[in-house]
Amino acid sequence: MNTIILSGTVQRDPEIKHFETGKIKVTATLAVRQDRKTDGKYLNDFFDLVIWGNQAESFAQHCGKGKPVEVVGSMTSRTYEKDGQKRKVWEVNVQRFSFVPKDFSEGRESEQGGGYDAEELPF
Repeated sequence: MNTIILSGTVQRDPEIKHFETGKIKVTATLAVRQDRKTDGKYLNDFFDLVIWGNQAESFAQHCGKGKPVEVVGSMTSRTYEKDGQKRKVWEVNVQRFSFVPKDFSEGRESEQGGGYDAEELPF
């Protein structure tokens, strides 16, 4: 099974590409905060996102730079050649996404104790 769920912040405004066939592709980058600190600061991992179709239009309209979102998709790789060298890129092919309240996406690591404690959850 190839499923990935990520919650993070959109790092740049999504780029929209319209194809002659009528298909729409949107690309963006998602920063996901790691649970560990280095030199007192949290580290981030950056994931390239690819979204297709009507969902792509919605993502582009509502998920600009700085917006917290959760995405569900699969990791895919592709290869290309640049300057005579083969390169491999890993991307998250997004199947669905949802908006996340800003205080939740930042709160779990907050120095001020924001977010949710496991004992507070109803399950």
